[in-house]
Amino acid sequence: VNLIYEIGSPLFKKIVIHLDQNYYKGKTFTIEALNNSDTNRYIQSALLNGKPFFAVAGTGYDAEIAAKFASSKTRGFFTYLRLSVINFFTYKPAEYDIVTDGKTYREKAFLISIANSSQYGNNAYIAPKASVKDGTLDVCILKPFSVFVSLFLGIRLFTKNLHRSSYLKTLHGMHIEIKRADKKALCIHYDGETAPPVNSIKIEIKPKTLKVIFPEGRKI
Repeated sequence: VNLIYEIGSPLFKKIVIHLDQNYYKGKTFTIEALNNSDTNRYIQSALLNGKPFFAVAGTGYDAEIAAKFASSKTRGFFTYLRLSVINFFTYKPAEYDIVTDGKTYREKAFLISIANSSQYGNNAYIAPKASVKDGTLDVCILKPFSVFVSLFLGIRLFTKNLHRSSYLKTLHGMHIEIKRADKKALCIHYDGETAPPVNSIKIEIKPKTLKVIFPEGRKI
């Protein structure tokens, strides 16, 4: 009999397995998790077409702005804001085919964000309810909206209330695939980085892959 032991994230500091002498020469098999404590914890990450990311990835308007921002000569929040405002009036939302854990949806979207954590950065919360330890990803589909509505969505974005808007639809899944319905290439971004356009996006979650050390008493 050939036994296989699979070792995942540690729940205990030390485990001793007593071996059957009819099959093994040794008496015990010991597994010890060094530095395992309440201050050393593991959180999930994800892969977008094989590229790892931790916070937010996606396609649509924010991906196009990320590409323009990456090639801009100036950096910072106000440069990003300026590019967002200028390009808002020429951007055309598209229809997307989205598959989450085998279920297919067709949605017209301004942008689609796949959120592992809750925010883009700079306290802009695209997915206030997302968690880096819940074993799933939030697929945030922001529907097309007018200039007038954008003011209210902006307020919700920075006050952790965007999920309450009727313009945001949220799906959940561990395995996600996204394509444009018109078969055109997708602009993509992941954790602020851009990549060349692709025909489809495939995303999968990787549970408990990142070790995080933080002060005692703090919660994720």
